[in-house]
Amino acid sequence: MVEAFDAKVQADADLAGTVKAGVAELDNTFGVPFMRLSPGVQLEALKRMEGGPFFQAVRGHTVVALYGNKNVWPNFGYQGASAQDGGYLFRGFQDVGWTMEPDAEASPPPFLG
Repeated sequence: MVEAFDAKVQADADLAGTVKAGVAELDNTFGVPFMRLSPGVQLEALKRMEGGPFFQAVRGHTVVALYGNKNVWPNFGYQGASAQDGGYLFRGFQDVGWTMEPDAEASPPPFLG
């Protein structure tokens, strides 16, 4: 994920500027370099930026990279596409154990066509 994002940054000057500005903002949020902040304070710094272009660029890339890599799916309970099987309701929705019990409307009926 990181290598692919780095390649995107190297190839896109606008994205590189967004990342440079975002890292600077992270380091300046509390007047201490981000990497020297405690995890809780790091989270607060990120929450303050979550609507901005840097956060959204990293978030968007991360989501696509994770859901596009079958090797990491078991780590967060993703089983792949589900529309052709009627959604996740009857396909292990609760397998990971930390999700809520779904309502009956959570997934469409199985596709039989």
